[in-house]
Amino acid sequence: MIVNTRHPEEYDGIYADQVYDDVAVMQALGMRVLYTVKHQRKLAIIDDTLWQGSVSILSQNGSCEIIRHSASSELVRQMASFVGAFKYV
Repeated sequence: MIVNTRHPEEYDGIYADQVYDDVAVMQALGMRVLYTVKHQRKLAIIDDTLWQGSVSILSQNGSCEIIRHSASSELVRQMASFVGAFKYV
């Protein structure tokens, strides 16, 4: 699994510490964590399913934001290519 997020230094105060801790947990679980400057993407690719929308997948709960999923290996391939994820798998 690859997680693409903003660098912890882009967060203010206590949030930066939380992000460092969360990244350490994800890495301990075997996830690869990539940092993107000014990251605003809200998407996930899990197997042949693409999740995308306006909600921050890892940090929202009970939000009015939206997210949709598409079970399509072709859409997954296109998005992974667009964000450059193929070079990490």
